[in-house]
Amino acid sequence: MLTGANFNIAGFSLALSQVNEKVLVSLAFILGYFNKLAITQLNLIVASIFKDAWIRTFRNIDVDPSNQIVEYGGYYNFNVIPDVKVKWSILSEPKFGTIDIATGMFIAPPQPGYYCVTNGEGQLEWKKLTEKEGENNDNHRQVIIRAVREDEDSVSTIALITLTEKVKENMELVNLTENVKENHDKAIGT
Repeated sequence: MLTGANFNIAGFSLALSQVNEKVLVSLAFILGYFNKLAITQLNLIVASIFKDAWIRTFRNIDVDPSNQIVEYGGYYNFNVIPDVKVKWSILSEPKFGTIDIATGMFIAPPQPGYYCVTNGEGQLEWKKLTEKEGENNDNHRQVIIRAVREDEDSVSTIALITLTEKVKENMELVNLTENVKENHDKAIGT
C-alpha cells in the first residue's frame, strides 16, 4: 500500500509528454494534496498541458540576467523569463549604448564618454560627451534597460548594465597576479 508517509518523490519519474492529460491533472492534484511536490513542479505539469494559455496567464517577466557587466565596444544578448515577446528600450539618458527593440541585443559604446543618438536619416551614431556633460563620468558607466511585454504593455521589468573598460580590468588582474607572486616569493624566501 502506498501512503503519504512512505512515498518517495525522488525516485518517482515520468515522461510528461507521453502521459495522458487526465492522468497528469490527477497526478498534480494528488501530489499537491499530499504536499510532496513544489509549486514550480506543479506549474510545469500544468504548463505542459495547457502550453500557450499558460504563457499568457503567467504575466510577470524578469530580465535574465538582471545585472550584467558589458565591456566598452562589447555586446550582450538579454532574454526574459518566461520566453515571451517583449519590446526592449534604454531608460537612461543620454543612451550609453543601444539595444535592439526585438531581440534584446545590447551594444555598448566604443569607449567611455560616448552615447548613442539617432541621426536625421534614422541611423544610429555615436557622439562624444562635451566636457561639461562628462564632468561626472562615473554616472555614465551604468545603463538601465527595460523590457515590456508585447501582449500586455502594463507588464515590464528593468535591468542594470555596468560598462567597464577591458584594459583596466586586465591591468588590475595583472597587478593582482604580480602582487600574489611577489608575496609568494617573499614567503618562500626567493
